[in-house]
Amino acid sequence: VANALAEDYVLSTREARSGDTNRASQWLSSQIEGLRTKVAESDAAVETFRAEAGLLKGQTATLGTQEISELNTQITIAETASADAKAKADEIREVLESQGTVEASSDVLASPIIQALRQQQVTAERRLTELSSTYLPSHPKMIAAEKDAADIDRRINREAMKIVEGLQGQAKIAAARATALRKNLDSLKGREGNSAQSEVKLKELEREAKANRD
Repeated sequence: VANALAEDYVLSTREARSGDTNRASQWLSSQIEGLRTKVAESDAAVETFRAEAGLLKGQTATLGTQEISELNTQITIAETASADAKAKADEIREVLESQGTVEASSDVLASPIIQALRQQQVTAERRLTELSSTYLPSHPKMIAAEKDAADIDRRINREAMKIVEGLQGQAKIAAARATALRKNLDSLKGREGNSAQSEVKLKELEREAKANRD
């Protein structure tokens, strides 16, 4: 009788424990299935947001400092070129207005056309000097020589003004380039801000997915 009672007790205890284990196992299985679904959903949310934000896996959302530095350098070069060309144009114009000659302007004298006209000017002045030793100022040869010399002076001044216009055009082009580069930089900085916000959101989703997997 004692043995039978002991066997009944052991059997009932074993069955009770087995029932608890089965119930616990069923509960854990349902929880695991729910978590699997949650992990799949959170991983899908990460990949969906990554695709919508245009962020490649492993890509850094922030704009490289090298790209920003290069744009800033290009802007500086363009602005410097614009200011330099404008300063040269203003200098030539002031020299022409104040002195009536381009001898003080190295930029104008460097022009091959100006150099050729300057040689003609020297020849015309030499001929005028030679004629003045023989003829009076009212003599037709003197008048013709003076006219030739004056015509060469006018051609030099016209060519100098063309150089001024060319420099002013260069200044405008360089200034427009600087403006365009600055707009590009502002646009990149705007995209940089959006990318930074997207990266923050992405990291938040990734943390949530990792927590669910853990």
